[in-house]
Amino acid sequence: MPFSRHYSQRKSISKKISKEGNILSIHTFFSSDLIGANIIFSSSNTYPLTVVSEEKTVLFHMPGQLILRLCRNNNHFLVSFLGAVSDRTVILADKIKTISLKTIKEQITDT
Repeated sequence: MPFSRHYSQRKSISKKISKEGNILSIHTFFSSDLIGANIIFSSSNTYPLTVVSEEKTVLFHMPGQLILRLCRNNNHFLVSFLGAVSDRTVILADKIKTISLKTIKEQITDT
């Protein structure tokens, strides 16, 4: 899947929806945010979340080969792209940390 740039005046939200219907909001995208940049070169080419938009949204797709060409030929693009991927990694790590946090009482009873 190519990565996409989100163009909307409002926000879109990526969510994980379980088979039981439980919903976990992962990240909120705003205008010009990148969607899927962190998986463009992944062996799994399916975005693992559902993205829900509050209004009609336009996505601009870029194939991986074009990304590689732009990274080779444009240092500013390369740095921006790597920054976006790195920022997404931090966001996901923080979300995992938040989800897995336990109260002190829960931690004591687990040991």
